[in-house]
Order: sequence, then structure tokens, then C-alpha cells
Amino acid sequence: MALTNEIIALISDIHDSLRARGETLSTAESLTAGGLSQALTMVPGASDVFLGSITAYRPEVKSSHLSVSASSIKENSVVSEEVAIEMAEGAN
Repeated sequence: MALTNEIIALISDIHDSLRARGETLSTAESLTAGGLSQALTMVPGASDVFLGSITAYRPEVKSSHLSVSASSIKENSVVSEEVAIEMAEGAN
């Protein structure tokens, strides 16, 4: 994945901000297929702030690894705000 200088600068700023606050970051991805975590780790020192990612493409992985409820998936579809929120909460 080739990143523009503007995106690399933004990622570096995110890392610097997290370091300054003593915080870390993890991601829960699906449609991005891990692209966000790949971008976040393409700058030196990423391991200081980036803990890891779960790329949960299939519904059963969303449920088993991120605690997304089967009812949310059934009622809203895997491509919904409700499921995305549960994924984010499950990655925490």
C-alpha cells in the first residue's frame, strides 16, 4: 500500500498525540480488510501506540472475537452502524 505524504504526516500526528497522552490504539475492521491497521503501522515507532487489530470479515468472527450479538447482525446486517459500534466496543 502506497501512502501519500499527507497521510503519512497524519498518521505520525496521530501517533505523536497518543504518545503524548499515554494512550494506545487498536482497531476492529471488516470491510477495510485490515487496511486501516496496515496504514497505522507504516510509520516508524507504530508499536509504541498500536496494540493490534482484529479483521473480522465473517459474521461468526464478529460474534466470537468481538462479542457482536447475533441479533444485531440479523436485524441490521453486518454492514451497519449498530454492528460497527459493537465491533469497536468488542475490540476495547
